[in-house]
Amino acid sequence: IVVNQRTAFAVQFAATDDYGLAAIQLRIRRMDSGAEEAFDIPLPGIHPRAAEASRLFDLTPHPWAGLAVALILDAEDGIGPTGRSEEIRMRLPEREFNNPVARAIVEQRRNLATDPGRRNSVREALDAIADLNAEEIGDFGVYLSLRSSISRLAYDPSDAAIPDVVDQLWITALALEDGALGVT
Repeated sequence: IVVNQRTAFAVQFAATDDYGLAAIQLRIRRMDSGAEEAFDIPLPGIHPRAAEASRLFDLTPHPWAGLAVALILDAEDGIGPTGRSEEIRMRLPEREFNNPVARAIVEQRRNLATDPGRRNSVREALDAIADLNAEEIGDFGVYLSLRSSISRLAYDPSDAAIPDVVDQLWITALALEDGALGVT
């Protein structure tokens, strides 16, 4: 695994199987909680007997960016058994924010993503950030986006609200850091 200048990382792999490869996945496991996510890696063709490639992953927008993780490659063959690579431990690369308000929002985003039970303390922290930095935020749309996240945490107690707020906080931080050009 190689980290490049844009804080993405490359996964290089080689896999073979007599019956053909059915799937390859990169699994990312948080070291602090054991939570996992998997990302499919495309294969060259249908059930190739061998595959060797490099895949670039930019997970800087991922809520786990900056956390200690273990990376594991799983390769499944055509009849079911799975081969597994050795685990590689690393800190998931993260984007650096220069705008202090954006940096504070991203910190609260990570707090919410890693422990949804902290939603009230995150809401209070975001409220303080919004109140203390309203003039520095400057852009009314960005300010409303931050207030929308705060309201959603206050008035939508469902677990389904958390991923949406985490995504909205990322967009808000990007807008603060990069302006309208940073939001895609």
